[in-house]
Amino acid sequence: MIFIASSLWSQDLRNLAISLRLAKSQIGQFRIFYDQIGNDI
Repeated sequence: MIFIASSLWSQDLRNLAISLRLAKSQIGQFRIFYDQIGNDI
């Protein structure tokens, strides 16, 4: 039972890390896009 809980916990941490990485890449792309708009104005 403890093993199952720990494996679920590690899977949640892995999903959290993946979602954080995706969020960081999306924020980076948005900043690049925003900088391009700022240069055009």
